[in-house]
Amino acid sequence: MLQAAPRLLITLRREQDGEAVVASPWLQALQAFHRLAWGSVLDAGDLPALLTQPDSQVFRADTQALPEPARRPRPALAAGLLNKTFSAGAYQQLLDCPYQYYAARCLRLSPPEEIRLALSRADYGARVHQCLQAFHTDVPGLPGPFPEPLGDHNRAAAERLLNGIAAAVFAQDLADNFEHHGWLRQWQRQIPEYLDWQQERSLTWQVDRAEVRLEIEPEPGLRLQGQLDRIDRQAAALSVLDYKTGTVPAQAEVDAGEAVQLPVYAQLAGTDSGTVVSEAIYLALGNDGTVKTTVWLEDEALGRLARDNGARLVEVVGEMEAAQPLPAWGDSRTCRWCDMALLCRRQAWEETEESSKAGGTGQ
Repeated sequence: MLQAAPRLLITLRREQDGEAVVASPWLQALQAFHRLAWGSVLDAGDLPALLTQPDSQVFRADTQALPEPARRPRPALAAGLLNKTFSAGAYQQLLDCPYQYYAARCLRLSPPEEIRLALSRADYGARVHQCLQAFHTDVPGLPGPFPEPLGDHNRAAAERLLNGIAAAVFAQDLADNFEHHGWLRQWQRQIPEYLDWQQERSLTWQVDRAEVRLEIEPEPGLRLQGQLDRIDRQAAALSVLDYKTGTVPAQAEVDAGEAVQLPVYAQLAGTDSGTVVSEAIYLALGNDGTVKTTVWLEDEALGRLARDNGARLVEVVGEMEAAQPLPAWGDSRTCRWCDMALLCRRQAWEETEESSKAGGTGQ
């Protein structure tokens, strides 16, 4: 190539990121040969002059303004988008992240339920709830309920009945997928532990209702609703139970008003029946086969939380109606499973905020 061309231009990069770049051995050998043969270096003397010509300058062809950096979303709710019927889940979502609530429930952008070939943990929880409902109350099409107070004399009969209910509830699932036997066995291994807990519980509380759907109006036009797993009765007082086969909120979260399900259910039960709700508990049905109460609210603490949660909902709904912003909190635990992540773009606006802080401009 060197012999065939009358003139040849070889270019190389002299530096990168402020550091000198060494020429390739081939080029170094060529430069050394040229110095020895002709006594001069291989530099294109006219090249620097060409670089200063206007036609050689890089210019910006795109004259459109760059997009604004991503900002934390803080939309205000437009008139007509607010659904004033709240479940405990919707209320919790509003507290966890107002923007997630806005996108999922006001704009109705929640993804459709995916078709599953195997039971999920949520499906398993629903089956366990149905088993316990049939054991304690009448459910058409299923065995049960157990007709008498649970004690040592009838414990074996109770266990046979609850196992029979479990087999009936899981029957279609077993026909659909052999792997579902694992879910049935997990629950059946837990049945003795549950009956131990229930036998002790029945000394002071009696099952009143199960899978009860209630709705109240904290103020005109605002509806609060929920489906309570179980309500027990003791003389003139009620106890609200919620079964948990998955994650259970911590006691501290419930006490601080950050987890609202139990106080909401206590408010629903108390307002609907006109009876004092003196207790609300989470009954955790753990993966390890244990059955235990993990969160316990009683008496004045429960009443205060129920009132405060109801009042807060009324206040927050009023703020939304007044077009107060609904910001994305950016809480890592909430964002971890958020279906609105692509819409929110948390990573982009967090980088913008960090850059602003680093530059001293604030947000």
